[in-house]
Amino acid sequence: ETDYAMPSESGLTGRIAAQFRRFLLPHLIFYSGLLIALLLLLLCAIVLYEGRIDARDRARTTQQNIALMASWDIERNIEIYSLSLQADVDGSNATQVARPPMTLRRQGVFDPGATPKYYAG
Repeated sequence: ETDYAMPSESGLTGRIAAQFRRFLLPHLIFYSGLLIALLLLLLCAIVLYEGRIDARDRARTTQQNIALMASWDIERNIEIYSLSLQADVDGSNATQVARPPMTLRRQGVFDPGATPKYYAG
């Protein structure tokens, strides 16, 4: 049988201390290891939760940026359509355009070559 008592300890006190250490030391090691594992688990959970919050914030910012870009693009397209229609109205009301035949007037006012490439219109 192993005795955990110090060599200087003797008698009843030494045996009680040895018994105490024999029962306490394995439990102390087990529970301290368990505590360290739980602390690491808690730390990992906190890091994952903060990462989730950061990803959600980035997704929200990206969504707002995309909505803003779409809004600007729609506004620009509407402005281009408005200017194009206004130019068509002004061009069709011009006296020089009213003199030629209708086919030539349509070709001059609504020229398909004037539309840019990849223009949705």
